[in-house]
Amino acid sequence: MLALLLAPALLWLVGLVILPHVELLLLSFQARVGPGEYAASLDQYRTFVDEPLYWNTFLRTAVISVLATVLTLLMAFPSAWYIAKVARGRLKMVLLVLCLLPFWVSEMVRTLGWLILLRETGVVSSLLQAVGLASQPVELLYHDATILVGLVYASLLFMVIPLVNSLESLGSCQAICRKRSQAQRVSLSTSSSLDLSGLR
Repeated sequence: MLALLLAPALLWLVGLVILPHVELLLLSFQARVGPGEYAASLDQYRTFVDEPLYWNTFLRTAVISVLATVLTLLMAFPSAWYIAKVARGRLKMVLLVLCLLPFWVSEMVRTLGWLILLRETGVVSSLLQAVGLASQPVELLYHDATILVGLVYASLLFMVIPLVNSLESLGSCQAICRKRSQAQRVSLSTSSSLDLSGLR
């Protein structure tokens, strides 16, 4: 029964995640020797080691990924803590819905929204010119900072919801531990009282 329940998720995981990565791994050990012809080779890895462009791209990607993760955690943890520990009842549900609301819109629409906001003739550039902070259109796309904003925005939900669940389960575990500790203290106190009274 459990296997039947897990079968769709496992098929999705194998077909869309594991098999493509295995194919990429196998392709990395091959080199093209002719039209549609490939031979076993380590040329791909030699190129990666010898070409500075690949190293710079790898390091830049790693740094941006770490920064995006840290910033997402710094932004998500206070929100998750408030939802899990402070908010109650209807307020808690409203906050969870507000977290989910942007993701009710398709990814394409959200991407176009960012383009409208940050392109050279976009809303932010026009606003900067209107208030006198910029004398000409400002291109805000295609910068590391913009990439960070997009990554944090896309990852925030996937950090908040698991943190809320973890914090709520942590509170339940702490309550159970406190009850067990109190029960043990009561048991020890009872045993001590019985020993002192000579009833045991």
